[in-house]
Amino acid sequence: MAKAKSAKPKSAAKTARERQVRAAGRAALRDPEHVARHARRAVAEGAAASLSRFSLRNQMLLSVQAEQMGITLTDVDTYKGWARRGRKPARPRDYLLVTVPKRSSRKATDRQDDPEADDQDEEDGPRAYFMGKRWDISQTVEFDADDLAEDPTLGDCRGCDAHARQPCEPGCSCFACTGTEDAANQAPAEVLWNTLQNDITRAGYRFQWPGDADVLAWRAVHVDHETQTVHVGLFAAGSPDGLAALAVAAAEVLTQRKPTGSRPVAALSA
Repeated sequence: MAKAKSAKPKSAAKTARERQVRAAGRAALRDPEHVARHARRAVAEGAAASLSRFSLRNQMLLSVQAEQMGITLTDVDTYKGWARRGRKPARPRDYLLVTVPKRSSRKATDRQDDPEADDQDEEDGPRAYFMGKRWDISQTVEFDADDLAEDPTLGDCRGCDAHARQPCEPGCSCFACTGTEDAANQAPAEVLWNTLQNDITRAGYRFQWPGDADVLAWRAVHVDHETQTVHVGLFAAGSPDGLAALAVAAAEVLTQRKPTGSRPVAALSA
């Protein structure tokens, strides 16, 4: 019986970079101003819904790396995802890292192409996840004639053979068609709202919207650690400040920063 191939060991530099990125992401998640600033950018004009589909932890990883690289995040995808859209990374080595859960039932390449893949399993142990590569659209360029001459099928769908930048055929079985919710027609604010709600409920807290008016006392969001409830104001979903406040509340829940009693989280000023 042939022996299974062992995984190629990571280089010391790659391991060090991953540790630095995770540490910076954790620090950003504990910084309310950073969280609120990122949330406003994620729903600003020109931003795509793809960014808001990542968990808040992964959004913080992307945010700190983007700031270090001097780029503004607007639309994030995998190498294969960009190829499907007729683009490629201009400098493949200049990638952004996100955490992706390991799932034995899916190949690693498929997991990296899952825009929903996040780091929800990170606390389960060091082998419960791996770091996947992503690129912002500002880091990509369109395929040129040489690329297409070398491989005419570059970017074509592997499920229905649709050409790059063309919609898949009805009934296509590729992962983009069957494995994720289509967010193409969703507003980034709507996607971010759903992501934050999922983050909060996955952490074991109740998401109450609209929240109790007496508890909110005109605040956008109120986190009650004693009852493990996040009260959200009726109009929080419709404003960047409301979503920024909700992101700060979600970050507080995820990092379990528990003050004495309960703590109100108001929308932060720009």
